Amino acid sequence: MEKASVKLHVIVPDTDPFILFGIELLTEYSRTIITKRFTDISRFQNNLCYFAHTPYAPGKLLIDLLPTLPFPQPSLITLSEAAIAKRKKEVEKYFKSLCDLYNDQAHNQKLPWVQMIRQFIHLDKIELKQKQAVNLIQKAFRKFKVKQAERKKRHLEYSEKGYVKKIDELPDNILVYIFGFLNLKDTFIIALVNRRWNFITEQPILWTSLNLFQSKIKIEALRFQAICIKAWKLQQIDLRYCQFINSESLHAISQNCNPEAFHELYLDGCEAIDDCALIMLCSPFHKHKDIELKGGARGLKILSLAECRIITNGGVGYLGKLKRLEELSILGCYSITDEGIQRLVSKSQNFKKFNLSGTYVSREGLHSIANTCKNIQSLVLHGCKLLSNEDAGIFKNSTVELRDDIFRFQLLPTPDTALSSITNNILRTRSSLTIQRVAHYVYKKLQQAVSSVDILCKGRVLSSYMTLREVEHDMWDNSMLTLHYRLKEETQKILENEKVELLMGKMPKWVHDDMAIECFKCHERFRMIVRKHHCRKCGNIFCDNCTRKRMFIPAYGYTKNPVRVCDTCAIVN
Repeated sequence: MEKASVKLHVIVPDTDPFILFGIELLTEYSRTIITKRFTDISRFQNNLCYFAHTPYAPGKLLIDLLPTLPFPQPSLITLSEAAIAKRKKEVEKYFKSLCDLYNDQAHNQKLPWVQMIRQFIHLDKIELKQKQAVNLIQKAFRKFKVKQAERKKRHLEYSEKGYVKKIDELPDNILVYIFGFLNLKDTFIIALVNRRWNFITEQPILWTSLNLFQSKIKIEALRFQAICIKAWKLQQIDLRYCQFINSESLHAISQNCNPEAFHELYLDGCEAIDDCALIMLCSPFHKHKDIELKGGARGLKILSLAECRIITNGGVGYLGKLKRLEELSILGCYSITDEGIQRLVSKSQNFKKFNLSGTYVSREGLHSIANTCKNIQSLVLHGCKLLSNEDAGIFKNSTVELRDDIFRFQLLPTPDTALSSITNNILRTRSSLTIQRVAHYVYKKLQQAVSSVDILCKGRVLSSYMTLREVEHDMWDNSMLTLHYRLKEETQKILENEKVELLMGKMPKWVHDDMAIECFKCHERFRMIVRKHHCRKCGNIFCDNCTRKRMFIPAYGYTKNPVRVCDTCAIVN
C-alpha cells in the first residue's frame, strides 16, 4: 500500500447511531474505499495489541511499531461537526501508521499481525484489483506498440514514395488553398491549433467573402473591426439581420477594405443603421493615400439596405459618393421620398437596378431616375402607394415590376400561451415584410422583448428572415394566412416536454428496489453498507463494484454528463 486517507463519513441512524468512515487505500495501480466503524477499528487495535511484546527483530519489540488509537467515545451522534472532523483526522492518522507497519513487515507474510492487517483491509481483493489493472495497462501498451510499429512502417513507405506524412509538412501555399474551402466558423477553430496555422488563416486571400447571415455567428463589434483590418481582399460582406452592426462597424469597413476588391454589401434588417452610419460608410480613408478610390466602400457595386427603416432622405443622398454603385435596394424604407432619390441620382448615374418597394417615391422621382441613369435595366416598385400602373411606362427599355403589394393575414396567440390577443381584425401589409417585423409588431402591442416572442405557422416556429410571401408559398394552402405567437420560454418548455416524452418511450423500465435482494451480476447480497444502484442503460440493479463505469447515452438523453452503467452494458457499448 502506498497511501491511506479518510475521504468521507456517513451518520447511520440505528438503535445506537454510529458513524461509518470511508477509508481510501491507494496502491500503485488501484484505488479502493473500504467502510469501517470506529468500534471496528478499536476492536482490531485491541487484537493487534496481543502481539505488542512479540520481537520482530533482535532486541526490538512490535510495540515500538504499533500505531496508537484514542479511546472510542460511547456515541458520536451527539458530538459537534468539529468533534467528528477531529475523529476523522485520528482515523486517517491511524491508517497511515497501519500502512507503514504493513510495508515494514510485508516481506514476511506468515507473521500473524501481517495476516490480521491483510484481512482487516481486504488486501486480497485490492491485490486482485491491482493485478487486473496491470493486465489492462499492459494490454493497452502492447496495442500501442503494435500501432506505433505500423505507423512507423507506413511513414517509412510514404517517405520512400515521396509522400507527405503529416499535414504540417505541407507548404503554406497548399495549406492556404485547403483552408479556402472552410466556412467562417471552422476558420476560427483552426486558427487556434498552433501559431503557424493562426498566421496562415490571417492571409487576406482567405477572407474574400464574409457571410455572417448564413453562418449565424454572433460577433462583437470590436471583433468585426479586427476582421476588417486583416481582410484587405474582401469582395463581399453579408451582414443581414446582424443586430450589432452600427456606425462604428461601417466606419471599420470604409477604413480597412480595399475599394478595388470590395464590391458587395448586404445590410438587410440591420436596425441600428441610420443616416450617420451611411455617412461613416462613405467616409474617405485616413490612410492608404496612394489608392485612386479614397474610401473602403467607394468601389461598391451592390448595396442592400432593405428593412433599414430609420434611414431618411439625407442618408440616401449621401450614398451619391459611391460613384460605382450599380444596384441599390431600399425595400421597406418608408421614410424615403423623391427628395432622397433626386439627391442620389444627381451624384451617381451608374445605376442599373433599383428596388424601391414600400417607399414613398412618386412619378417625379421616377422621372429623375429615367433622365439621369441611362443604363437602368430593372426597377422593383411593389407597394409604392404614390404610383400607379401607368407610371411604369416612363421606362421604355427597362423591366419595371409594379403591383399593389397588399398582403392580408391573421395574427392570433397560441391556445397555450400566457400572452393576450392583439386584435381579431385582418391585418394588411406588404408581402415582403419579414417575420422579424411581425415580431416587432407583437412587441409594440404587448410590450414584450423582441427576442422573447416566437411567430408560428401550423405549430412550426418561423425563421426571422422569412417573408410573409415565402411563408404562404411554402407552408400555407388555405385562402388566408394565419400566424400565431407565443413566448420563446413557452416554446422551449414544450420542446423539452416533447423530448422527455420521446425518451421515456425508449428508456428501459427500472427494476423496483423491493424486487432485488442481491446484485444482478456478482450476486452479493444488499445490506446497509452494500447499496443498490440502477444501470441507466438496462435498468437492472447492481452493487457499486459492478456499476463503476460511466458513459454518455445520447439515445436516452444523457448527453451533459456521463451516467452510471453496469460492466456488461459498458462492454456491449
